[in-house]
Parts: sequence; C-alpha cells; structure tokens
Amino acid sequence: MLQVLTLQREKSIHSRRTVNDELITSALRSDNGKVAENNVRQKRNAKNVNKKSNVSEIVSREYIKREVRLAISNLACVVYCPKGVRGRRGRPGPPGKHGPAGPQGPQGARGTQGDQGPPGPKGDKGPQGPKGDPGESISAPLIVSPPMSIVVNKTGIASLQCGVKGNPVPQVTWLKENSSLPSDKRIMRSRGDLVIRDVTSQDGGEYTCRARNILGVVTSSATLTVQGNYF
Repeated sequence: MLQVLTLQREKSIHSRRTVNDELITSALRSDNGKVAENNVRQKRNAKNVNKKSNVSEIVSREYIKREVRLAISNLACVVYCPKGVRGRRGRPGPPGKHGPAGPQGPQGARGTQGDQGPPGPKGDKGPQGPKGDPGESISAPLIVSPPMSIVVNKTGIASLQCGVKGNPVPQVTWLKENSSLPSDKRIMRSRGDLVIRDVTSQDGGEYTCRARNILGVVTSSATLTVQGNYF
C-alpha cells in the first residue's frame, strides 16, 4: 500500500513539474517582448522623475522566471497537491492553572472504636468529709406490745399481735405449745403478727412470740380459745 502511494505521489509531482515548465516557457515567450518594452519605459520614467539619477532599473529575466515559477507552483499545488504526511506531535504545553476547589463531599462512615488506653495516674486524695451523725447503739430485743389472749368462734379469724424492738432488728418466731407452727395455708405471718383464718377447735392453745437478735432472746405468750357454734 505504501509503495502504491509513493508511485502515485511521484507521478503527481512529475506531472506538476511538466505543467509548470510549459507554463513558464509560454509566459517567458509572451514576456520577451514585454521585457524590452518595460525596460525602455522604466528608463524613460527614471529620466523624467529624477534627472539627477543615472541609475536605471532593469527587470532581469531570472527574476521574472522565479516569480512566475512561484505563482504557478502555488496555483498548481492548490489544484494538484496531494494531502501531505501528518507531522509529529509537538511537545506538551505547560500545565494549566489549578481550577477552583470542588464542593465538600459527604461525611464518611464512623470508624471503629480504638483500643482502650492505659490507666492514668492516681489522683490526689480528696478532702475529708464532715463527720456523720452517731448511729443507734445496739440493743437486746424487747417486746413492747405482747400478744393478748383471745376467744374466737369456729370458722372465725384469730389475730395475735407481737410488737418488738432492738438493734439489730429482732427476728420474730411464733410457737404453739413450744413447738413450730404446722404448715397450713390458713396461717399467715406478717411483721410479727399472726393471723389464723377459718379457725377450728384444734387451733386453740397457747401461742408464744419469740424475738431474737445477736444480744439475746425474749418471749411472750397468749392463749387462743375456740368456742363452738350454738344455735
């Protein structure tokens, strides 16, 4: 392909040169008579315009030939010249100025929490606080409200109260005939009080309130009497 393009180019250049030479020859033939006439005119004009100057301007044959060849070459190149080979890329220009700063981007995701740092130095000891109020002194248990003997009808409710105090607070335990109370859902204990619901004849007897803490034990007893129903 390259060889074909080279041959076509050489043929085009040869044909242009032939055309140029023919045009130059015809132009020179037609200008031979004009050259002499122009020389005479220029001499006459030079004498009429500046009589003091003896210099005459003569248009040389070579000058006319060169000018005609240049004009014909330009004309022929516009018509017959093939597209030239693309030149090499020039050197890159200097870098341009920095553009304006763009808008701020969105906030990124929160990172993971880092490792815990080492403990800091121990701080100075703070000032001593005010002295507190004196606490209650310890005391042995004391029954301040002993239980009272009562009489209750069958199927009634029996309630025995036993108020105590002491420091530490005494623990209250109820006994029947110096024995622990049986496990029965009818018998309820609440803060030293004893309540028996739906009383039966078997519930009658002596009940003892016993209060205990680290300093000792105190007791107080009362009698529950259950009466039968008479109609």
